[in-house]
Amino acid sequence: MSRIEIKNLTKKFDSKNILKDLNLNIEQGEMVALLGPSGCGKTTTLKIISGLLDADQGDIKFDGKSVIDLPTEKRGAVLVFQEYLLFPHLNAAENIAFGLKMQGVDKSIRKNRVEELLELVNLPGYQSRYPYELSGGQQQRIALARALAVHPKVLLLDEPISNLDANLREEMRDLIRKIHEEKQMTTIFVTHDREEALLVADKIAVMKDGNLEQVGIPEELYRNPVNRYVADFFGQANYIKISQINKDVFPADKMREYKHKKNKILMLRPEFIHLSKEKLEYNKNILVLKGEIEKRSYAGERIYYQVKVNAVNSSLRVIDFKLSSYDQGSTVYLELPLNKAAYLEN
Repeated sequence: MSRIEIKNLTKKFDSKNILKDLNLNIEQGEMVALLGPSGCGKTTTLKIISGLLDADQGDIKFDGKSVIDLPTEKRGAVLVFQEYLLFPHLNAAENIAFGLKMQGVDKSIRKNRVEELLELVNLPGYQSRYPYELSGGQQQRIALARALAVHPKVLLLDEPISNLDANLREEMRDLIRKIHEEKQMTTIFVTHDREEALLVADKIAVMKDGNLEQVGIPEELYRNPVNRYVADFFGQANYIKISQINKDVFPADKMREYKHKKNKILMLRPEFIHLSKEKLEYNKNILVLKGEIEKRSYAGERIYYQVKVNAVNSSLRVIDFKLSSYDQGSTVYLELPLNKAAYLEN
């Protein structure tokens, strides 16, 4: 496993900036997700790290040593594509052992390594099967085993489970996390799925138009995004302009604190808001707002509410896991925990 330093990485295609002075540090044994929409530069970053693409500017270091001028086979980084790219004329064992064979590793060692990796990816006994005899999930596991066979310093995964159905995605996600924890391999994986990033990664780097918007642990990005772009990427959020809040709804001892935030936007996730028929007693850490239920949507283990709140001139979303029953048109009190709010630039 290696520590990776990406410094001032820049890449253009047809005069279009795909990466713009990208900087990112990844610690040894860390799993980092590059999260963002299509075209933001995620896969380009992986290809440059692996050596499949040249950077226009910048540097990449593994353990303090630049690899930017090294060919792919000498970097110690292996890239697994979402298309699997197994050799159709080779069986599973031969696909997994291919890299080892190219390195001149002894046949008996290759055989033992293949058996070990098939156990690791939960496919023991699949040595003789050809790609056409394997499901999509099984092919992806063989592709992952092939990448691991050569003992890479860095594992790069490009949308590794996006081609799988929901159940297989969950299985593969758990497997990737399990392998990472067992091997403690420095891993970077690309995804556009925020849930996948939250569940699998130690750290998430959110990208937009070739730039890094924010890097941090999953909980930090979910609860304390730096801007609306990052906030929206992690799901629904309520945005309240501090300047538009009717000041008589604030606790008196909070007024001084909010003076310097008057140009900010308060962001709060819907599941953090509590609904009540009775107005909460005074608490300096909770903002209490009076509202009217505009919409109620039952979703099994939770209920979605949309509540009109005149004091903030807005409708707020609430996710209620207590399954409280408030009818459309009901008057309710919303309790907003201020310690769970983030404050974004207007």
